[in-house]
Amino acid sequence: MEIHCKHQNEVCVFFLEGELLVNNAMAVAGMIRSKGSDYDVYALNLSGVEAIDTAGVQALMHLKKDFTERGKVFKLIAHSAQVIQFFDLYGLAPYFGDKIHVKSEDMKNYAFSYGVRKSEVNENISIEEK
Repeated sequence: MEIHCKHQNEVCVFFLEGELLVNNAMAVAGMIRSKGSDYDVYALNLSGVEAIDTAGVQALMHLKKDFTERGKVFKLIAHSAQVIQFFDLYGLAPYFGDKIHVKSEDMKNYAFSYGVRKSEVNENISIEEK
């Protein structure tokens, strides 16, 4: 798993590339947590996540809880197809509360509607690396 951070519009955006699985999930969360103190808003770009399991989701949940307890905003953005499928299977989208973008032709593949909750923070976070 590769992690790098870009600062965009007063937001720290972490880009994950690779697998977020039991063998690396908590180490990834630790790296992100250790870099998360200078900004009020953090985003995790999941477009490069090729695989995720329950340990990966648990790491995301711990990050959300930790950042929220520190008074920071923590958002998941640009969910990969693998992440969307996992979130859909276990009904996790409402837990995180982030807008998930799904192509209209792919919506029929999922159990419930995505993107119906209006995000309250920074819709201008870029999903692309610059």
